[in-house]
Amino acid sequence: MLRPIFSLFLVMAVVQCGSSGAWAQEEVDNPVYKNWSQFKPGSSVAYRSVTVTPEFESTQEYTLTLKEVTPKKLVIERVLVAIMPDGTRMEYPAMESENPKSYKLPKGAPKPDPSKPAGVKEKGEEELELLGRTFKTEWYKAVSKVEAGDTFTQSWTCKEIPGGLVKATNETPATKSINTVEMISLEIVD
Repeated sequence: MLRPIFSLFLVMAVVQCGSSGAWAQEEVDNPVYKNWSQFKPGSSVAYRSVTVTPEFESTQEYTLTLKEVTPKKLVIERVLVAIMPDGTRMEYPAMESENPKSYKLPKGAPKPDPSKPAGVKEKGEEELELLGRTFKTEWYKAVSKVEAGDTFTQSWTCKEIPGGLVKATNETPATKSINTVEMISLEIVD
């Protein structure tokens, strides 16, 4: 249930695939580049993701670090740590993703609007207390379909955070699973 994580990497994959010009229509700004490029290399954000089902509970922590910014692309490193039930921490090798400043849409594809996430039913503003700070966030409640049925998501975002995500919850009633992702550290390089 790492929907926010997978969503981020899905956007990155679509952006990278859409960069080939043969079937392109229109050049659009990459929202990943737009958000992360306002920060300096070395800036990072870390999250804890906890998934609870009737059968198990799993915890993962992951850190996203801005490694490089150029006028045409940026590079984000992702380090994932799985935390076993006995507390053992298993760190996976770091992965890097390149994110172009813009990408070309396939012919006939609608222009995405990052300010309107898919499936949104409600939105609002809320101040969240995390890490000894108050973050002014925008929140969205959305419904999406997965193999098990409807998944109800609420996410809180803030433009002052690399990547934007502050917190997210995903609930899939059919599987009685709840996933909570919450920021656990933030380092902004001046």
